Amino acid sequence: MKKQSNGASGFRRGWVVLLLSLAFMLPALSSEAFLRGEMLKTSFDRENAISQFASRVYKRTADLQGEQTRGGPLPASSVEDTAKVEKAKARLDAGYGRFPLLFEENGGQTDPEVAFTVKGSDKTLYFTPEGLAFSLAMPTDTGYEKAGGEDPASRRISSSLKGRERPGEESRERWTLKLDFLGAGRVRPEGEKPAETVISYFKGPESEHRSGVPTYNSIVYSDLWPGIDLVYDGDASHLKYRFVVRPGADPERIRLAYRGAERLNVNGDGGLEIVTAAGVLRDDAPVSWQETEEGRVPVNVSYSLGRSEIESCALDAPLDYGFSVDGYDPARELIIDPVVLVYCGFIGGSESDFGYGIAVDGARYVYVTGGTFSDERSFPAVVGPDLTHNGGLDAFVAKVNAAGTGLVYCGYIGGENWDFGEGIAVDGSGNAYVTGYTEYGETTFPVTVGPDMTHNGGGDAFVAKVNAAGTGLVYCGYIGGSGRDAGGGIAVDGGGNAYVTGWTESDKRTFPVKLGPALTHNGKRDAFVAKVNAAGTGLVYCGYIGGTDPDSGKGIAVDAWSNVYVTGWTHSDERTFPVTIGPDLTFNGRWDAFVAKVDAAGSELLYCGYIGGERDDGGEGVAVDGLGNAYVTGLANSNLWDDEGDSIAEDESDNAYVTGRTGSDETSFPVTVGPDLTCNGEGDAFVAKIGAVVPPPDAARMSDEDFRKLCAEGTAAEVRAAIEAGATVKGKKGEPTPLHWAGLNPKPGVISALLKAGADVNARSKDGTTPLHIAAANNSAAEAVSLLLKAGANANTRNRDGRTPLHSCAYGEAAAPVVEALLKAGADANARDAEGVTPLFFTVADASKRNVTALLLRSGADANAKDRDGGTPLHRAAASNTDPDVVPLLLKSGAKANARDKDGRTPLHLAARSNPNPVVTELLLKAGADAKAKDASGMRPIDYAEKNRSLRDTEAYWKLNDAGY
Repeated sequence: MKKQSNGASGFRRGWVVLLLSLAFMLPALSSEAFLRGEMLKTSFDRENAISQFASRVYKRTADLQGEQTRGGPLPASSVEDTAKVEKAKARLDAGYGRFPLLFEENGGQTDPEVAFTVKGSDKTLYFTPEGLAFSLAMPTDTGYEKAGGEDPASRRISSSLKGRERPGEESRERWTLKLDFLGAGRVRPEGEKPAETVISYFKGPESEHRSGVPTYNSIVYSDLWPGIDLVYDGDASHLKYRFVVRPGADPERIRLAYRGAERLNVNGDGGLEIVTAAGVLRDDAPVSWQETEEGRVPVNVSYSLGRSEIESCALDAPLDYGFSVDGYDPARELIIDPVVLVYCGFIGGSESDFGYGIAVDGARYVYVTGGTFSDERSFPAVVGPDLTHNGGLDAFVAKVNAAGTGLVYCGYIGGENWDFGEGIAVDGSGNAYVTGYTEYGETTFPVTVGPDMTHNGGGDAFVAKVNAAGTGLVYCGYIGGSGRDAGGGIAVDGGGNAYVTGWTESDKRTFPVKLGPALTHNGKRDAFVAKVNAAGTGLVYCGYIGGTDPDSGKGIAVDAWSNVYVTGWTHSDERTFPVTIGPDLTFNGRWDAFVAKVDAAGSELLYCGYIGGERDDGGEGVAVDGLGNAYVTGLANSNLWDDEGDSIAEDESDNAYVTGRTGSDETSFPVTVGPDLTCNGEGDAFVAKIGAVVPPPDAARMSDEDFRKLCAEGTAAEVRAAIEAGATVKGKKGEPTPLHWAGLNPKPGVISALLKAGADVNARSKDGTTPLHIAAANNSAAEAVSLLLKAGANANTRNRDGRTPLHSCAYGEAAAPVVEALLKAGADANARDAEGVTPLFFTVADASKRNVTALLLRSGADANAKDRDGGTPLHRAAASNTDPDVVPLLLKSGAKANARDKDGRTPLHLAARSNPNPVVTELLLKAGADAKAKDASGMRPIDYAEKNRSLRDTEAYWKLNDAGY
């Protein structure tokens, strides 16, 4: 079962209180009917909806076929996508404390004195040769004033723009604390244990962007004192450190001093307390040991305080401490480990960081956007109150691994003012799409290409696309007019078109309306809906949804036919709000949620109606299933509704699962069977399952082709119904079977239904392709691939071109969980196809596949494998515009920098000839590549570089020139 709740409302728990399922054409629906489950009996014609869907699948139009050809496979049900969000949040909650601490290398984003930084929620640690600097938030109220008369979706923006307190403004006061290494050498720390996470800064003009900044899980100050190393590591909430005292070194030389603290205490447990104006830091009692032939031997150790309290207001006075060690063998290595420096909330969990949008891809990677206060350029010069800190609020986009235990990347998007992300979506290739708000007067926002390159006035919505590696903006631009505008939600279709909703106070004279459900601004604030083309260079349509009072769009979804579903908040009554047909056509008072469906052309509302009671109600998120049913979630404050739904999920059999709270007892709440049929107090939790009704299709009318398409596009319930009605899971010899088709858009329920019905898991098409080849190429196929392997699929089977499923995965979307599943099943990481190419050749050439490249190398992939032309993976990487970090990965795995292909060319020849990135050339030269080597035609690398315009006049070109003569 796939669980889902407040997908569009980020981490604000408890807001999901309204759940509704809508068919294609919606009659009025009373709150009483909704609460009593009568919508399935009277107001929700699911059977009719499925019939309409089946008709569309079996009799698809040429236009739809053309759209699929242009945009790739139709997207999976957005309900299924949104249903993963709640599980993702649970993984994030459970895994956050297990995130490894990330030490971010200084790549020019901060003061050159700084070697590494560690960032928490509005807190930054700087590691320098002299010691550490802590930039800490003062413990003040982090709430923000609520602006009356506005919905929560836009209140934080309005409070900023109207001169009210900005979100988290009170927490901007900061305190600087420094930890000095006394009597130590001036040692610049080095990174150890490279992390998978990369950090990118898309801030200001492109020349100032920093992308792919590496991170490490630990850093080391080597020989900080003679014979003594200091190592730092940790997790998301703790900074850990330890001293490694080599034989003969004196641990008494270790002395550290805090400046900016009020006093140091050793508490009753032997721990160290550092008292500051920003709170108390606690360092656990130290432990020490030595390794001997008999095992680990503990050593007595305790803190030794020097000066422990400042006099008067001398904040810069050092408060020093060291360690007293007794009874150790000086001829052996000694470890002194204070266990953990506990930051009491200084790292993580601050209200100064906002997580507003969350999305999950098919491989269970989680994408988050929001706002974070940025201070990487504000290295604190003095201790005490930091009066110079001016870090602004930046939008961020982060990708978290499938286990919820670490970051894959984090990128910051912003300029000199306040910017934050509100909504996020992800496509099948792992590109992230973000919308949000950028403040008035913004001149340094990182526009690249986009629907609008010029900031338009009081505050604009923005839309940005971040590449799959998280290292670059594919596009970034504005949507707005002269008034205030903000993006609230975003969705993406299978062709890469982005759909944005939000709110605008700009009229048609400046807002970019061109085609849309309404082209006239209707009042104070309208919701808007816009479609951005796949290149990000323009708007396909953009129009208003609203009445004369404030309205705001918050959630958006798109179905397989490019119809768009929007939900949000409205303060406009039915006299001006564009109600057509819908769950309720009468405004209920104060704020109501609304739900609207916009046709594929963007020119017409197919339905629009209210959901609400007499108080404040609003829509926060919307999802749509494969039948075109919309699922709305949001906030309800109306007294009419004593029962609240917190979460909704739909499994692959189309059963709906609802959980929440009820104030009704068993006499009025529709209990049937369950863990407890009696109300136990004023409010109980409830869980309910609403079964799907799937009528059997007309087997006589369903052709084999119809069934194959159903396996690619339909639900598990529909496929099972078709099988029960007589559809065959076998295919003609040499033709793709239904199981092959299911691999195009792999849904575990569909795969399972076909296998249970006797589908041949190793069936081959005419070119030798198996279902596993097809499924493995898909980004969202990890679970489906595991099912196929468990059913006996051969992980090393080859098609006519000699390619295995691992080749297909590497050539396709190269999802790491799919690679892991194949390798676990025995897939050969060094299998060669008919061209002599291994899977590694495909991944090294694609910047978005860096993590999979690292995974293959860790699994034994040969970095010096040669294809039929004698080229190695390093040749392929050097010739491609790939992530430059792939080159060091290959070199560290033993790749030969001077390997030659059959034409005598080295990787340096190919980089000089065709790679537009001079960094690759520099990396190869640094690794010892021979700049004087001549290929079979007598050409040196510099001779090729002369013809490479991207390389000419770069530092790499001149280094190559100097080395080549």
